[in-house]
Amino acid sequence: MFLLLICLQGFSFVSAQNNSFDKMLDGLLRFSVPTIQPAELEAEILSDSTIVLIDARASREFEISHLKGAINLPEGEKELLSALPPEYKNKKIVIYCSVGYRSEKMAELFLETGFSNVKNLYGGLFLWNNEGRNMVDSQNKPTSKIHPYNSSWGKWIIQGEKTY
Repeated sequence: MFLLLICLQGFSFVSAQNNSFDKMLDGLLRFSVPTIQPAELEAEILSDSTIVLIDARASREFEISHLKGAINLPEGEKELLSALPPEYKNKKIVIYCSVGYRSEKMAELFLETGFSNVKNLYGGLFLWNNEGRNMVDSQNKPTSKIHPYNSSWGKWIIQGEKTY
């Protein structure tokens, strides 16, 4: 009985954390571009190897962990957008960052410059990680480390190893 109570309390904490996270995202994001949920993206990655994953975080964040196969295009370096191959304009592109704010801004830019099929990963790498999905490090090896951006944002990471 005691163990069940502890498990239920843990579930209650995670559930409350998820509700708070969703509320935070609702206030932070404009939803100006289509979003994709982590579970949906994971299923699409498994069935469609042509999806282009763009990580909009700073290089130091990307080196700690990212989605396998992602291209790092830091949000502050928008001029790198022109370096993408022209055939990417018609490919399915999913952009992510820590929680979805920086990637939403980048996705808007992609759409403005003629890319036709762009989505923002809802909840970013934090939600991806919190749901127990796989990430890799700079050597393409599985990792549970995740860069929390800063200590204020790190409160949204409920599993994995926060690494600055």
